[in-house]
Amino acid sequence: MKKIFPADHIPTLTHVAIIPDGNGRWAKQQGLRRNQGHKQGVENVGNIVEYARELGIKYLTFYAFSAENWDRPQGEVVALMKMLEHFLKTKLCYFPVWSTPTPEASVPPQINRTHPY
Repeated sequence: MKKIFPADHIPTLTHVAIIPDGNGRWAKQQGLRRNQGHKQGVENVGNIVEYARELGIKYLTFYAFSAENWDRPQGEVVALMKMLEHFLKTKLCYFPVWSTPTPEASVPPQINRTHPY
C-alpha cells in the first residue's frame, strides 16, 4: 500500500473519518462487476486500519452506506450488506484494537445475527 506520509513527517491525528466512494466506478473502469469493486474496497479497509494504527490514530470512522445507497438495485444492496456482515464477523476482531480472540466474541449481538436483506 502506498503510504502518504513519510515516517519522519507523520501528522498528529486522533480521529479520521473516511467516506469510501468510487468502488463501483473503479470496477467498471477495470472491466469488472460493481460488486467486485465493493469487495476490493472492503479489503482496503484492513490496510487503512493497519496504517492508521501505525500512525497512532486512535479512532477511525467509515461512513460506508448512506441513505441514498438504499436506492441502489436490490441485488447490490444485498451484496453490500453481506460484505459488511462478513467483514464484521471475520475480520474486524483481528485488528489490534479488539482484545477478544474469536470473531463471534467481538461482534456486537445486534450485528451477530442474520438479517433479512
